[in-house]
Amino acid sequence: MDLNANLKAEAIALGFADCRIAAAEPAPHYPHYLGWLEAGRHAGMDYLASPRAIMGRQSPQELLPGCRSVICLAWAFAPNPATPREAERPVGRIAAYATYPDYHHVLGEKLGQLADWLQKAAPGTVTKTCVDTSAILEKDYAQAAGLGWIGRNSLLAHPVYGSWILLGELLTDMPLEPDGPVEENHCAACLRCHMACPTKAILSERSIDANRCLSYLSIEHRGPIPVEFRALMGNRLFGCDTCQAICPDTPKTLPGADQFKPVLNPDQDLLEILAMDELAFKNRFGRTPVARAKLQGLRRNAAICLGNSRQTWLLPVLQEQLGEEMDSVVAEALTWAIQTLQESPKAA
Repeated sequence: MDLNANLKAEAIALGFADCRIAAAEPAPHYPHYLGWLEAGRHAGMDYLASPRAIMGRQSPQELLPGCRSVICLAWAFAPNPATPREAERPVGRIAAYATYPDYHHVLGEKLGQLADWLQKAAPGTVTKTCVDTSAILEKDYAQAAGLGWIGRNSLLAHPVYGSWILLGELLTDMPLEPDGPVEENHCAACLRCHMACPTKAILSERSIDANRCLSYLSIEHRGPIPVEFRALMGNRLFGCDTCQAICPDTPKTLPGADQFKPVLNPDQDLLEILAMDELAFKNRFGRTPVARAKLQGLRRNAAICLGNSRQTWLLPVLQEQLGEEMDSVVAEALTWAIQTLQESPKAA
């Protein structure tokens, strides 16, 4: 077996679902990325428009001088099972990927182990590991390497795992033989994700307007959530899987995904979340992606989800919480939730 085959076998042994190789050429969609930034589609994620981010995404050589190959890896996870929307106490839904340990740490560790293997197999090789915090247009290289195609919802769709994958890259100065892109693209004329998006955040050129995206608003956005999107959140406490779950290519079984064990229930008690302090928040969510929302953001989201619950018995509970609330962002969300419940048909 040659180095490429051995490398891929090692990646699979480490737990990755797939491993393919792309040449370290300039990112094909780099001009599109610049246009996306200029249009303000990145919303409040100013770090995406920093000079470092803009330069880094132009070419892998900006991240690793002398880079010759981009080793693209997919890590599979299972979607959340469907559960009843109403319970005795209202619950909020967490996006599937966030019920698992923080993938930055998991993939970072596995990528480091693969880098160690490559450096032993080819002494003198220089590498750099990348998860999604690195300035690289990873879906461009994953598509070029044959891991899948970029779907209408802007996510990479793998032929076996659909979009239920996390991406990581290992940059190297080793000139590895690149794989070609996959020929299939099941999106074709399908518009299901575009039609299902609650806020119409999916754009025609297969990108997302973060200003409208419920994943962005419930995770990255700081401060009050725009009023026009609150009812559309439903019971989405953290993230939104709608465009993935609606995809007809969503696999019924994901071979190998069961090795990545969830650590959170996807349905979280909203009143518990609203009552959390920093210690309770860190104890439950500190080692998961949910920590990204911060306590204020998650409590804000919980208040909005409670307002959307139409369970009017919550009114005195929320009014009492509002009277004691010290956080202005959460207090504003509670005020909205109380008004929404008071106007609910169940209140009549």
